[in-house]
Amino acid sequence: MKTAKRKNTNGKKIAIIICVIVVAIGLGVGAYFGARAIYDSGVADGRRLESDEISERVMMLGTAVSEKVNFQQAVSDVFKDSMAEVNNEGIEQYIGKLEELIDKIKVEPVQNTLKEYLEKWKALKETYASKDNNKIEESFNELKATAGDTAQKIKTLYDETIKKAIQDL
Repeated sequence: MKTAKRKNTNGKKIAIIICVIVVAIGLGVGAYFGARAIYDSGVADGRRLESDEISERVMMLGTAVSEKVNFQQAVSDVFKDSMAEVNNEGIEQYIGKLEELIDKIKVEPVQNTLKEYLEKWKALKETYASKDNNKIEESFNELKATAGDTAQKIKTLYDETIKKAIQDL
């Protein structure tokens, strides 16, 4: 009887060992597939985030280029009929066109630069009204220098925005 009990006990031990091995293998396989699913999910999320970031940066570049083109178009539209000669009426008309251009531009630094330029034109208008030719010539020469500086500042503002957008890509 001892042999039958021993065989029964040994059989139970072997069955328990086999069950433990099967459970361990099952847990290992489950852990592998669980870890793999978590990894794949993380990779997919990372790729989606990277894609969203790149998409946003490309849109920023498109916006920067579009703003520059829109500025050029607005300048062309507003100043298509420029004054033929400098006189009170022509200066007033030019000031009105500058104000119209400033209203069309949505980029604040460019607006501020144009407002500074506008102030120079308003000063020229007042000087022109004084009819002092020396002051008018001086003011007009100052305005020509300011016009070049203003154009360069605006070009630099748009170019820097585009450059930054490209670097962010």
